[in-house]
Amino acid sequence: MRAICYTEDRSLEVREVPALTEPAPGHVLVNMDSASIMNGDKFFLTHPLPNGTWATALHNIYGAAQVPYETCLILPENLRARDYSGSFAHLLTMHAFLELARSEGHRGVIVTAGSAATGLIAASFTRRQGIPAIFLVRSEASRERLENLGIEHVLVTSDDSFEAQLLDLAARLDATAVFDSVGGELLGRILPSLPIGGTVYVAGILNASTPAVISSLDIVEKNLTIKRYSLLETETVLDPEKLAAATREIEALVDDPLLTTRIGKEFRLDQIDDAMAYHSSAGLRAVLVAR
Repeated sequence: MRAICYTEDRSLEVREVPALTEPAPGHVLVNMDSASIMNGDKFFLTHPLPNGTWATALHNIYGAAQVPYETCLILPENLRARDYSGSFAHLLTMHAFLELARSEGHRGVIVTAGSAATGLIAASFTRRQGIPAIFLVRSEASRERLENLGIEHVLVTSDDSFEAQLLDLAARLDATAVFDSVGGELLGRILPSLPIGGTVYVAGILNASTPAVISSLDIVEKNLTIKRYSLLETETVLDPEKLAAATREIEALVDDPLLTTRIGKEFRLDQIDDAMAYHSSAGLRAVLVAR
């Protein structure tokens, strides 16, 4: 079969590799329809894991040919697999985050990159679960788009009064858990506006190249916490029963339009370099299609 594989210099190329005929115990074979490219796919291709090693795979495939059956989601027959080609990882990420935040005593949440895929998923989940939520976006156009989708409490980070607005709204909604997939200077702007006992779960490094200015006084006076959030370290993923339950819950909600993959452009496998280079300021994704 043809597969996208990584080379010694961490570039990508299409190779012919032996096709699997039987899945490992507890796994299923995947007939690949499509796969969207996410920021993490680009980052981890050129950055080692936290322990300094590189992720490895059979035949150096940069993807998956078989997966544990517990991680599979059955789409309703009226939905295209392609429209969910990059959704499930985000769906599980947000589901697990909300479970974690709730277990640690938080009632309301703040979501950075509110107009991105995780933001839209968070809007769907928090609305269904009755969780107060604030969504941060970078532009008025993004705020209008979210509000047109029926999403409340959207703040524009470029607004001169952003910090004051967040201080007031976070207090009123008791939003003490922050899902931060942006990082960088925005983190330093958020901290002073958090209620007492707030926790920032650092889930991404989209803007990590810009330093955050943090005052220890804010942390001490408000008893704030900053910690890493990794889906793979949550009980939702580590506990097979909880993972299966989460998958079934997501499966029942997946027909919400907010949960679909926002496709920008489709690419063939042999166009992998162009697909990896694709960028959309609107947050649309490059999608590889098998055709």
